[in-house]
Amino acid sequence: METEIFNNLSDKTNLERAFEDYADALIIFINGYLKDIREAEDIMMDCFVEIICRDIKFDSTNQFRAYLYTCAKNKSLNYLRKNKHLVPLDSEVLIDKEGLESKILKSAKDKKLYEAMKKIKAKYSQVLYLDYILGFSQDEIAKILGVDSRAVKNLKFRAKKKLNQILKQENFVLE
Repeated sequence: METEIFNNLSDKTNLERAFEDYADALIIFINGYLKDIREAEDIMMDCFVEIICRDIKFDSTNQFRAYLYTCAKNKSLNYLRKNKHLVPLDSEVLIDKEGLESKILKSAKDKKLYEAMKKIKAKYSQVLYLDYILGFSQDEIAKILGVDSRAVKNLKFRAKKKLNQILKQENFVLE
């Protein structure tokens, strides 16, 4: 059944299901690059439109997710290159506290970790987000970010080290 959904995203029901399952998490991922929730929403829509217009068929959920997040990363980087002169809006003002973040981040612990992840380098937070929150494998993360698997391992190590430093400063202990 899962494979049928990703083999036929031109079907309205399948597209709606894929959108419901991935849109919110994708917006948070893109917002990690842009720091502008409205632009993140636009780019998320562009990613789904690209998949529909190109009529891409996927053999598995993992293949769909990898393509979707790679598309989001590339579109985010293109946006940043084209709009270097723009100052991003403060995303905290735009995010409804009970909205998007709350749907993805269920527990207080997750929310605290997400807030701490905002304070580390974007490449570090992206690796942690893809790994721990979205559950991508090291190889899938490497493909999405366009780096080799060893680089992902190093980024993850450095990211966890930096995140632990921030959490210790805030007297937050991981279990």
